Amino acid sequence: MITLENIDNLVIVVSGEMDRYDVNLGTVTIESGDRSFIMDIMNTTHTINDEGDMVIECFHLEMDPKELEDFGDSEFDLEPEDLLDSNCTFEVWFEGGDIEYEVKSIQLHVSVGDSKNILEGSEA
Repeated sequence: MITLENIDNLVIVVSGEMDRYDVNLGTVTIESGDRSFIMDIMNTTHTINDEGDMVIECFHLEMDPKELEDFGDSEFDLEPEDLLDSNCTFEVWFEGGDIEYEVKSIQLHVSVGDSKNILEGSEA
């Protein structure tokens, strides 16, 4: 099963007229084949990049299956090696309320031993 040691950070870049209070982030669902894992986004930082986009970074994700069993249908059986597989995908539950926004990129930076990977995600 994956652990916090395998997740370096989650980075979401959003354009639009918003501030950090307009953005509501929920769960991250990672899947590879028939295995999956759900994590809950806990703490984030928000900055504005040179293009005026909001960059949301999360370094702390809740990964305890007992705490997350009501968040979705997952067996919590994803293995660390799955994070390096090109077929591994993930989605982030993301809500911007009544404001107009565009998600420019969602990346999950992961590591398994000395190997690192950046997964490109999508909005759930």
